[in-house]
Amino acid sequence: MTPTLAAELIQRVAADAVSAGSLRCGLAFADEIGDPGERYDEWIRVSVVGLDPRTPTHGARGGRVVQQRGALFVQAFVSRAVSDGAGRSRALCQAARDLYQGTTLNDSDPITFGAATVAPVPGPDPWSMHSASIPFTYLETL
Repeated sequence: MTPTLAAELIQRVAADAVSAGSLRCGLAFADEIGDPGERYDEWIRVSVVGLDPRTPTHGARGGRVVQQRGALFVQAFVSRAVSDGAGRSRALCQAARDLYQGTTLNDSDPITFGAATVAPVPGPDPWSMHSASIPFTYLETL
């Protein structure tokens, strides 16, 4: 598993949930330009951030294994024009969190997610915002 592939797999989960209608909102990724808030009253932004890896195993190049660590951040935005926003942004953030928390993606080369934290974030008007932070790990061969 590489960091790029891990990020793509993680983003695909949210994209598939939005496409299937299990998450009814707009979707943006951290590296995209533009504001989905211009098109949606409710939307999420998914950001994948790498953290310092654990010490690699010893051996020749191509046989060393490193436990890569990262954090998935999901920001849920709900327009205050459609509701007070706080309850709906929390519910949207929790629904997005539930796609990942305590799960494992990709059986052959797994990405394992830990417990998440959901918290309100003072957002710019006219948005109510909640954010989830979900740690994950996977193995990379170097």
